[in-house]
Amino acid sequence: MPGYPLGELCLNINRVLLTGGRAPATLELARLFSQQGYYVHVADSFPYALCRVSKAIEAFHDVPAAKQRPQAFIDELVKIVVAEQIDLLIPTCEEIFTIAQFQDSFPASCTLLAERADRLLRVHHKFEFIEWAKRLGLLVPETYYIDSEEQWYNQLDDLPANEKYIAKPVYTRSSSELIYLPMDREKPINYKKGWVIQPLLQGDQYCTYSFARNGEVIAHTTYKSEFRVGAGATISFQHERQEEIEQWVREFVRKTNWTGQIAFDFICHSDGRCYPIECNPRLTSGIHLFRHTALVEKFVTGSGGILIPTSNRRVSLIGAMCIFAGQQVKQHGLRKYIQALRDSEDAVFHRQDWCPFMYQLNASYQFAKIAKRQRISVLEATTADIVWDGERQ
Repeated sequence: MPGYPLGELCLNINRVLLTGGRAPATLELARLFSQQGYYVHVADSFPYALCRVSKAIEAFHDVPAAKQRPQAFIDELVKIVVAEQIDLLIPTCEEIFTIAQFQDSFPASCTLLAERADRLLRVHHKFEFIEWAKRLGLLVPETYYIDSEEQWYNQLDDLPANEKYIAKPVYTRSSSELIYLPMDREKPINYKKGWVIQPLLQGDQYCTYSFARNGEVIAHTTYKSEFRVGAGATISFQHERQEEIEQWVREFVRKTNWTGQIAFDFICHSDGRCYPIECNPRLTSGIHLFRHTALVEKFVTGSGGILIPTSNRRVSLIGAMCIFAGQQVKQHGLRKYIQALRDSEDAVFHRQDWCPFMYQLNASYQFAKIAKRQRISVLEATTADIVWDGERQ
């Protein structure tokens, strides 16, 4: 299978396969393609995925787990691509890393919308991403890499005593496994995971989502990470123009000649600078801010100038906003929380496609069952079968 073409436009595309059908972001993308007349197929190893009951899709395909059974996962995707005559394959969640490593397994008639595996893995690794951006001459936070107990304590001894730092594994998501330093200095950790230590920057947190072609950003949004689950996943989205962040993204994309989806997390520090923290080279919730736009045209042809949402309408995962209402009210106050709910469109509900909205309850229940069975958090359960933590195929 060829990667996403760098010179020619993706014309004659009729049938699209999306993976990661559990994610509301994938449902949004499926609806966008369907509204433009494409036949949309969706595959997922989670049998209760939201996309399964959506009117936007032609068919839902159950596949093996990408993390636990990567070869079987790829074999099944290849069968789907051949049987359904798929023209364009778009991975949306962390299964993208597995698919990219097996891209030569797919027929040449199907285009993979993703960067090469080595480049995807480089930005997924929190330290390698920062080092790459640093070598490109871009602003990055001070960052240290740790993979042994000796390194850990030597580095901690070298840090300024009056400064606060944060540590996290190089492969983690939704701000899980955070270690606050120096308070948690003696907390036991698995050093073999590889960790990064960075200054604990105070300031507003922002997320970006972009689509790029041949080193040019052709779709972009920035939104504040304000309403979150814990310290991680953002559940309410509103487009903002942040020129410094947009410029940083454009420069990274240009200097790496990036093609495909790419997203970043930033902290705008009290020193007036916006620092990149990590990169997600895949679909993210920023896609919700492109509803009612020509984003699909960017995916398929890459034509025209840069597409930026013209509406500042807030889109929220209303279900999550309600489930975690206590946390949101505690952090933002009742008035601001109610205002955000009142101003929001729901990310999942659609008047002509309401079944996924109702199906959320069953999906959440099934994730809770997985969490209990595997003795992990519900948030971890949502990605336990697709996460990529450094495995090489």
